[in-house]
Amino acid sequence: MKAEYLSKYIIAYLNNKGYAVTNSMLQRLLYYIEAWGQVYFDGIIDDDFEAWGSGPLIYNIMKKYNSFGVKPIDQEYEKGETAFSFIKRFRDEFGKDEISKDKIEMIEVVLRRYGVNSPLTLEMLSQSQEPWIEARKGCGPLDECRNIISKEKMKTYYSSLIK
Repeated sequence: MKAEYLSKYIIAYLNNKGYAVTNSMLQRLLYYIEAWGQVYFDGIIDDDFEAWGSGPLIYNIMKKYNSFGVKPIDQEYEKGETAFSFIKRFRDEFGKDEISKDKIEMIEVVLRRYGVNSPLTLEMLSQSQEPWIEARKGCGPLDECRNIISKEKMKTYYSSLIK
C-alpha cells in the first residue's frame, strides 16, 4: 500500500476518535504500522523509511504535510466526505479479502496503541530502537541522514519484542 493513501486513513481514523495528528506523529505511526506489518504480514507499506534526526520518516509524506509545521494536519476529503465516510470507504476498498481485513485490524491496533502518544514521545521511542539507531550509523545527531531503515531489521527487532 502507498503511504500517502494510508496517511489519509490514519488522519481520518484518529480525527474521528478526537485526536489531532501532526506530521511528526504521522511519520512515527506510519513507521510503527510498517514495523508491526513486517512482523505479521511481511509488510504493509511500499515506501521506504529514512533515518532522519527526528526519527524514521517517509520523505514524500514529510514534504506533503510540511506546510502544517508542528500544527495538526487539516485533512481534506472529497466533496461531501467526512472522516467517518472516508474510513468506511478505505475499509471497503482495501478490506476485500480476509488477509486485507487482518491488515486493517492490525493497523487499527497500532493506532490505538501508539496514536494516544504525543509526537515527542513517539519520536523518542523510535529513536531508542535498534532499526533507526543502526540506520543512523555514520551520521551525526544533527546531520541530514537519508539512510534507508532496513525492513528486514524492523522485522527482526519487532519480532523479538513479542513475548
